[in-house]
Amino acid sequence: MVRPGRGRLALGALLMTRWTRDLNLSTKLVVIMVAGLLPVLALSALYLTQKQRDITVAERQLAGLHRCENLEAMLRSVGAHEIWSAAAAVGEGASDRLQEASADVARAMGQQQAISEDYGAPPDADAQRWNEISYAWNGAVAAKATAVADVIRMHSELRQRILEYRDYIATTSYLVLSPNPVTYFMVDATVIQVPHYESYATELRSYAADIAAAGKPSAADLEQITRTEVLAQGALDQIAADLHHATEGDAAGVRHLDAEQLLPQ
Repeated sequence: MVRPGRGRLALGALLMTRWTRDLNLSTKLVVIMVAGLLPVLALSALYLTQKQRDITVAERQLAGLHRCENLEAMLRSVGAHEIWSAAAAVGEGASDRLQEASADVARAMGQQQAISEDYGAPPDADAQRWNEISYAWNGAVAAKATAVADVIRMHSELRQRILEYRDYIATTSYLVLSPNPVTYFMVDATVIQVPHYESYATELRSYAADIAAAGKPSAADLEQITRTEVLAQGALDQIAADLHHATEGDAAGVRHLDAEQLLPQ
């Protein structure tokens, strides 16, 4: 007894055979050519889609890099402003140098706002983080602190907001998520670790001004200085390690990334 399902398959095969026999030679050649082109077209579509994704990622990374570069310049200007504000707080500052530092920060902020390249962040999320930086900067300028400790606190808060914004940009733009090991280590050294070191160096100079104003260091001062020195040295060590891994080439970088992937998340 023939099952109904098998009967339908047999009938379909018979009809297909008759249909192909009735086709003329030129039509058969067209059918064969189309059938052969379909896999090629599918693979081409997948290839072009992946290439477009790669281009989009590269554009986002470049936009993120431009923003991070400008934020690093802003961090340096904020550091100079902190140092001259601390000097002014103890009566040893030059007003023209403080004004110059303020103008440098304002210029860097204007340049940051002028960057229109899309790095992949929702506009509201980017605006919120930037507004936090603007608020912290305006507070530091308007306060005109007379105590070095207050100068350090307000500029530390501002610096923290800038670094958080930098981390958000670097992650959202895939800048710190590059699959290329050499790029990964170079970005970590230049975008992440160098600004960290510069921030710690600025903090040490501000603590020195605070101690000079007080006449002698307190136990809290010494503890804070020691902590900042350790963090600054750690950033330098990480920069050296990143450069070492980058110059070793892809093989060493791949081993490093593979080892990281084995760690528990």
